[in-house]
Amino acid sequence: MEALTKKHLTFKLIAGCCLFSALFLVAAWDSRHNEDGNLRAGPLRRLLETDEDPAGQPYRLSDAQKIRLGKLGYSPAQIAKFDSMSEAQITKALEAATEMALNKAKSRGGKGAGPRPKGVRGSRRAAVHARVAGVEAASPAPAEESPASEDPAPVVAEAGVPESVMEGVGNTSDTPPLEITTQLLRELKPPEYCFTAVNGEKGFPSVRKFKNPPSDKVAARIASLLQQERKCWILTKKCALDPESTDNSGRPYVNKMKGAATLEESLPNLPELEKGGLGTCALVGTADNLVKKGWGPQIDAHDFVVRFNTVTKGYEADVGARVDGLWTKAGYNSKETSKISPTRYHMIPKETPAGFKPIDGVPLMAYGPALNKWRPVAKEVYEIYKKEKKILKGTPTGGLARMISIMESGLCSRVDVYGYSSGGGKYFARSAVVKEAHVINIEHYLRRVIMAAQLHGKVCIYGE
Repeated sequence: MEALTKKHLTFKLIAGCCLFSALFLVAAWDSRHNEDGNLRAGPLRRLLETDEDPAGQPYRLSDAQKIRLGKLGYSPAQIAKFDSMSEAQITKALEAATEMALNKAKSRGGKGAGPRPKGVRGSRRAAVHARVAGVEAASPAPAEESPASEDPAPVVAEAGVPESVMEGVGNTSDTPPLEITTQLLRELKPPEYCFTAVNGEKGFPSVRKFKNPPSDKVAARIASLLQQERKCWILTKKCALDPESTDNSGRPYVNKMKGAATLEESLPNLPELEKGGLGTCALVGTADNLVKKGWGPQIDAHDFVVRFNTVTKGYEADVGARVDGLWTKAGYNSKETSKISPTRYHMIPKETPAGFKPIDGVPLMAYGPALNKWRPVAKEVYEIYKKEKKILKGTPTGGLARMISIMESGLCSRVDVYGYSSGGGKYFARSAVVKEAHVINIEHYLRRVIMAAQLHGKVCIYGE
């Protein structure tokens, strides 16, 4: 009887420690200050104090929170996944992990309990199991307990290759996150909405089976890199005022731009755009897969049409005529493009005027600090792809960064990409084929992954 009582008390102590550890983690989740200098209540506290469900918007972790999670045993992939979850989803995931930890501790409290881990004494063992359970087996709350309007809480699990590569990745749209599997990354099928253009015409997204795709392991790694959030791609007023928008030295990023003046002088000239503020966007390149397609009307039907500096005269039926935004490259096709001027924005100009002053009366968009986070990612993607395919040459193009900046910025409600192919010819000069076709092939693969996995909202790639 005495042994049974001791075992019962031991179990209660283990369970209590597990529950206290999990609740402490959630309660201390957000220790950042608001504008009034008061500590902002953590998600669990707000959940208990209100009858309403917290907003379903993704909850962004601070660097300090990510460090704490890393010390608790969560991998970088798992921490990145937390950034795609709402506060309610995070709370449910941690509560589910706690419940599983308690059940595991209970099962280990009786006969058959394994040997005590080396270096762990007393009730610390329960804390170790709670941490492992939170990493390996955290699961969402039952579906019937969640409101119909709320996204299902993603499972916090490692990005594995065999079946589910990752779930609930960083989607900037309001649609439920998509489960990414090895089958999805092998097939790269376009979402259903891509088969209908914005003007109601039939859409023709890229559906051809990708030739010589990367292995499942490399594909999973590429997907995990592409789904990461890179905050502040376009230097808007909101971004410039964000205290986290700094260069590597901790100074305001706006002051780092070439020719930039002070923040006070530059701020009036920066765009004031919110999420989805550009509406539907068409990014139009120069590939010859636009020839004789008749896609001009559906391209011009978008709210915002961005083009790389190139001609449209004589090709309007296939490429459209609108130029709301213009990416320019010094010296490229200058005779034909010197007379082209965008109606709304100069996009990422090579030379940034002091104070971000408009160019010929047209305001400009410039890169934000996200570019610094993208460069090492692009380099790693290229290196692992080239290593597996035994490719010796090739570096990320500037055009890829420009495209990613629009896709990941969240400024467009939908991004449709035209005029990019796995070949390389240009619609106005079909003999001008890119020398290193494998570079174009890598970037075409990345675009297909972003579209099929819906990593950053609605993205459609048109043409093969």
